[in-house]
Amino acid sequence: MGGIFVAMSELERRVFLGAAGLAGAAYVASRAAAGPLSPPPGTVTSTGRTLTEIYNRIPPAGTTAVGLTAVPGGTSGVSISAPGSYILTGNLSSNDTSVITISSPDVTLDLNGYTVSSTNVGLSAAVIRLEGFVDRTAIRNGKLVGSTNAIVGNSAVAEVMLEDLWLSGQRSTGINLNTGSQGRHLLRRCHVVRLGAAALPTETLTNLTGFVISGPGVRVEDCSVSAFAYAGLGTPTRTGIRINNLSGFGGVLVSRCSVSSETAATGNGLLLSGTAVYRDCTSMNFSTAFSGGTNGGGNTSV
Repeated sequence: MGGIFVAMSELERRVFLGAAGLAGAAYVASRAAAGPLSPPPGTVTSTGRTLTEIYNRIPPAGTTAVGLTAVPGGTSGVSISAPGSYILTGNLSSNDTSVITISSPDVTLDLNGYTVSSTNVGLSAAVIRLEGFVDRTAIRNGKLVGSTNAIVGNSAVAEVMLEDLWLSGQRSTGINLNTGSQGRHLLRRCHVVRLGAAALPTETLTNLTGFVISGPGVRVEDCSVSAFAYAGLGTPTRTGIRINNLSGFGGVLVSRCSVSSETAATGNGLLLSGTAVYRDCTSMNFSTAFSGGTNGGGNTSV
């Protein structure tokens, strides 16, 4: 076999390959045309999306890409009137009758850990209002502060999912989905604290209720009501969770929930009707721990 075979050490081989690579890069650079060195006139601004926008799947402005619609924070009420997925991008507060109004079905609203607050304590005021036929609404992951109700839905609302919400300082009710025969709601990890704190010092309320829900197929799981803080006159009846399960409607379950008052209170920890079942729940410091419904076992009253 002709030719001369020259053995190279590992070090020599690496030096040779490195030199060849540098020579190739130099050749490519010599053939490349240089771009303009002068920047365009005007203020230098970003043309891309922020890391937060990318993380939250908010598409670039002016495009029709599929993603989440940003709901900016601020001090004005917001209306959501089209199906889709929305995400709050800052704290939101107002004195409007509703800070956020949802009037379309098939809406998913991610509060993204932000706070939505209201200073309006009118009789029908709410932090979030579900208006009209808004079936299949999902709201999650945030704090709702103040107003008369944290979340309220009218009689046409069905199939609402609420999860991972912290509700604080409402005037009289945390979540009001007393929607008649619609129902089929799912509440998970929703917590009501300081109920009654927004009551006016000169008014007398008769009831404070953490959750009031009605209809078939309702599920309330891993939720709590605690730390009543009534600021008005008199002593209103306190109710932790109330299920208005109308006669003949089934499939209602309240599980792993806790309701408590710091001091002995007149009222019901859980007030259930119809065939509603409660299990693995705890009621503390209510004159009636559990009223109505069916005891599914594992419940504790203190």
